Amino acid sequence: MDSSLPSPSRAGSLCIIKLGGSSITNKSKLETLNSTALQNCADFIASAYTQFGRRFCVIHGAGSFGHQHAKTAGLCGQTLPPLPPDESGESLEDSRRADLLRGLANTRRSVLLLNHAVTSALVDAGLPAVGISPFSTGGPWTDGGTSLLVRPIADAISAGLLPVVHGDVILYGSPGSDSPAAGILSGDTILSLLATDPSLVGFVSDAVFLTDVDGVHAADPQKDSSAPLMPEVRVDRDGRVVTNGIDASASGHGHDVTGGLAAKLGAAAEVARGGVPVVVVRCGSSAAEA
Repeated sequence: MDSSLPSPSRAGSLCIIKLGGSSITNKSKLETLNSTALQNCADFIASAYTQFGRRFCVIHGAGSFGHQHAKTAGLCGQTLPPLPPDESGESLEDSRRADLLRGLANTRRSVLLLNHAVTSALVDAGLPAVGISPFSTGGPWTDGGTSLLVRPIADAISAGLLPVVHGDVILYGSPGSDSPAAGILSGDTILSLLATDPSLVGFVSDAVFLTDVDGVHAADPQKDSSAPLMPEVRVDRDGRVVTNGIDASASGHGHDVTGGLAAKLGAAAEVARGGVPVVVVRCGSSAAEA
């Protein structure tokens, strides 16, 4: 462990909860909360926090508070860097660069609105929740083996707080570069980074994906209602999903820019490969409460 990073107390193990954007928002309507689902999630976390003395880190997706803006701007994953002006002060990419930067600003404004709503719901439920934005931390880049994103999260946990992190726009590339690439850092990727970071190995007890479906289905249940639920998804030692019969080729939402089920399974597999149990359940269901 990096000695410069404060170590979270081992008095209580850490459960990382990923709130799917589709489960806490109405993803078909721009910037619309699913208030009932969000309240259910907040009450569930508060109950577990109080009853079992668990520590939590909540990560939430963007849902209808980010994806539309990001897709309109062409932000998905690691977008090519906006080119700076040349010596003449002009660039063939000026128009595209301006569109990209406006899209980045609109996307970030939108996800911050949702982060405020999620954090407020948890605080209202009696939890010491604090919002943490990846854009402001320096993103996933490492310093001494520890992600810059993980440091403020670990600090918050050490102080007894409940971090609430969100999928965000960030600047990729080397810190301090003249023209870093802009792109999306998804909540699923954040969960994987956090659960596998060397500073938290042995402290993260489990990871729970709260979604708008009952779990992992063989196909998208929003498109095929007969798609069977997979009771278990197996992962090999290299972090590859080896369970057959799962079609993760497409997201159920046309404006999703973070990879849909395929990205979720990839992140979950990486976490499971490190020995952390992963559960995928519907938000508000009896299985989630269990």
